Amino acid sequence: MGSPQTLSKRREQIGKRCSCRIHPRIESEIAEFAKSGHLFGVRRKNTNEFVGLCYVVQDSAESNWQLGGLKVTIQKEGIGELLVRFALAHTIVYGVLLQEGKWVQKIMAYVRNDNHAPLRLLTSLGFEHSGIDVFSHEDAPAWMKRNRERGDFVFDEFTFTLDGLRQLAAWFSERFDGALHPSGAEAQIDLAGHNRMEDLTRALRHLAGELDP
Repeated sequence: MGSPQTLSKRREQIGKRCSCRIHPRIESEIAEFAKSGHLFGVRRKNTNEFVGLCYVVQDSAESNWQLGGLKVTIQKEGIGELLVRFALAHTIVYGVLLQEGKWVQKIMAYVRNDNHAPLRLLTSLGFEHSGIDVFSHEDAPAWMKRNRERGDFVFDEFTFTLDGLRQLAAWFSERFDGALHPSGAEAQIDLAGHNRMEDLTRALRHLAGELDP
């Protein structure tokens, strides 16, 4: 697991304004993510039914990447953990996020602070808390106010760390055995084109090996 920095080094972003980084994705955006190879999914082998989805996207060529849209319909089988690990690995290997062992573009995630399950998942995978976005009820967009009483809306910002990358490379190289855990169900990973999981793992291990000790 990535080692978090001390609280004094943490960057907090606190404001009473809307952030374009935090908004629901509409159906046409999700379809575009699928076409561009930035939507990741898990299907049941016997029915072809989707049981997990997430995306990692950029809103512009200069912006950081954003992990979001995580939805898993079958709980406690390790689906969400494997899905996010693969989405991170694929993005880091096939994107241009690292130069000389340092991030040139980061992977961020934004989670409402009362949504505890994603918070635990992100920290266990090597994300660290890097900021807070606060929206007053008056200034928040309409989609935030649905089914919610008055009060501020607080979103925690998380950033994927270099320690998280080391952990990710080690997990795919040493721990992934082709099964979900704790369920033990077979997990077959398919990559587009002629790419193979072995190549992805090797490239990820190479990137992690270039990091400073």
